[in-house]
Amino acid sequence: MARGSERPLGVPYRMWTAKVEDQNRVRVSLAEIGEVVTWISKEPGSIECAAMPGAAGGVQFLPVAVIENLQSPFLVALGARNVSASDGGESWVDTARLFASQWSASISVESSRISITLPEPARRSFQLPSVGEIAVVYGFGSILEVWVAAQWFEHGRRLSREKKSLISRSIDELQLG
Repeated sequence: MARGSERPLGVPYRMWTAKVEDQNRVRVSLAEIGEVVTWISKEPGSIECAAMPGAAGGVQFLPVAVIENLQSPFLVALGARNVSASDGGESWVDTARLFASQWSASISVESSRISITLPEPARRSFQLPSVGEIAVVYGFGSILEVWVAAQWFEHGRRLSREKKSLISRSIDELQLG
């Protein structure tokens, strides 16, 4: 198998492994990631993003406008509400916790690759790898995640334990709509 051939052929999702370089960057082929992540521009420049904990693990990167569209209605609904300690168990406080767990991030689109700069707070809290460590970059539709490689593969091992039932449930969910 050729170097960098982590690609499952003919599928709309992909993962890459990459060593975190100096300046805490992970680089991935623009042509390859552009095939699976719908919001990655092919034009050179910078994409300002927000990074936040991913639903299954890792850190998800989203364009700032997407996060603002998610957060704005919440802020309107929150209004000038006085928050007390007794509100700590409410789901809307969990929403605030999620939005508080976001970091500014930048993706640089170059002629043949993208460079994802990994936010320092996520690296310090071991949510993302540091310089010299291995990252997994995962793309699927509008999902772009970066994981600590060991956490990605541990997650995969957990899923693999129930592979047949997971695939069956997934097909059912997709067919139901």
